[in-house]
Amino acid sequence: MAQKNMFREHKIFAMRLKYSQEPEVVEAKNDLIYKFSEDAQFKFSKCRVNLEFINVKDNVLELEGFIPIYNLPFDKMKIMLSVNGKAMPCEYVERDKNTLSWGKEISRIYGFSVKVPLDDHAYSISVVANVDGKEIKLTRLSLKYFAPVSASFKYSYCYKENWIISVDKNIIHLRKATFIRKLARELKLLAELFIKNTYGGRKAVFTRIALRLYKFFKRKPIWLISDRASIAGDNGEAFFRYMREHHKEVDARFVLLPESEDFERLKKIGPVVEKGSDEHKFLSLASEYIISSHAENEIYNPIGKRICTFKDIWSNRKFVFLQHGITQNDVSKWLGKHNKNFFGLVSATNSEYKSFVDGNYNYTEDNIWLTGFPRFDRLYEDSQKQITIMPTWRRYLAAKWDLATDVWTLVPNFKESAFYTFYNGLLNSEKLMASAKKHGYKIAFFPHPTLQPHLDLFDKNDDIFFLDVKTAYK
Repeated sequence: MAQKNMFREHKIFAMRLKYSQEPEVVEAKNDLIYKFSEDAQFKFSKCRVNLEFINVKDNVLELEGFIPIYNLPFDKMKIMLSVNGKAMPCEYVERDKNTLSWGKEISRIYGFSVKVPLDDHAYSISVVANVDGKEIKLTRLSLKYFAPVSASFKYSYCYKENWIISVDKNIIHLRKATFIRKLARELKLLAELFIKNTYGGRKAVFTRIALRLYKFFKRKPIWLISDRASIAGDNGEAFFRYMREHHKEVDARFVLLPESEDFERLKKIGPVVEKGSDEHKFLSLASEYIISSHAENEIYNPIGKRICTFKDIWSNRKFVFLQHGITQNDVSKWLGKHNKNFFGLVSATNSEYKSFVDGNYNYTEDNIWLTGFPRFDRLYEDSQKQITIMPTWRRYLAAKWDLATDVWTLVPNFKESAFYTFYNGLLNSEKLMASAKKHGYKIAFFPHPTLQPHLDLFDKNDDIFFLDVKTAYK
């Protein structure tokens, strides 16, 4: 029970094993206590409320989050908000992330969302659980990655549609924004950042000031566009070319590692930003859209943990995923709203679009766009008697991603995998080579870009033409 880094659900599970019985339920004022012994007691009010999304749209406050519900003996539970003392029920949102230990479910995720109409009043909002008819105020509020307010700083706030939103002592506060209120709140935050100087607080002070000056004088909206960190040539480049040619009213810039062989080539199309540079970090905060054919967190957030000093600014960025291939399987745990929170996700087929809208991704039709891929606009006819073998990669065969080089290392037993055995055997099939020669075909091999640095692992022969990214994308 004294372990600070042990989750409560695991402690409850351990107590069940120790005592081989359900806890005694003791009613307290505004709480329920689940008691195994004098030293092993759990208050329901300490269930953690995780707030993921806080937004105001058309004068309506939108809240969404989840609560890990411990495996405790109760029959019914309902999450509500207390809005200026008045109860408002929340809508249940299905979530599939439950916690298991030794094969047993020890907690489950209770997702919730709610919309609160706003007028000209100030608001104080807390989260309440109705457990078997007893209302319990939940006192552990956690602000997650996409929340526009940071729990690291007392005076953190965000500005949404003329409302100032802050969180203090597990209560969400909303006040109508005036110039004086906004200025006062910003000055308090700047002072706190400077004094604490955690997460690069003092640098963040000057950055926040510089951002306001930059946006005051910068008239064109900034859109940051990218493909892989080290390689262009995909949907990002196609979209970048289109924007530079047809939409001069937007300051479209491409993000790429400076050592990339595509860097100088892209500079002939438009401005290129060095990935990971101070300019990249600054422009990611100053931009309106961040658009990429890849969805790694480092692409959308080059600032890392220091983003907590800019949560209000960061929450206004719109992230658009152009994809780099048709999505066939359910990858909602990777691309779903609660993990990526895309403003837009493009799709290329009706069935793919339907899978995103009707699947477990939790996006609305407003977020999923059936547009086809930007690179489709650059397709051309160049038929020749060539068969190109183009296998995608296998995530389970990748060990670690090097952010600096944009290269994945492979698992040690890669050459023993069914993937390698099949394709290496195919590339050295005498039957295939003989048939290709008979009918006048060339055979080319072009695996996924992730495998490009590891082409030497495959046995080469004179009858197979190995394509690399530089050759294939130009």
